Amino acid sequence: MNCFHEEGMIFRIGGDEFAAILPCGEFAAVEKSCCLIRNDIIKYNEENTDLPLSLSIGFAIGEKEKTL
Repeated sequence: MNCFHEEGMIFRIGGDEFAAILPCGEFAAVEKSCCLIRNDIIKYNEENTDLPLSLSIGFAIGEKEKTL
């Protein structure tokens, strides 16, 4: 399942750390993406009990740039 819209970019920023950049991402859309990821992990763990996954997910929304 794709949890992000087309413009979303995913980057590996560490050994097991990733960041998703969502241009023009609004709070509700980003929150929905996080819920989709969590639900996919739950489904995966139900189907793969021998090797369950554990994730920490968080997000921040930047303010729009202001011109003076």
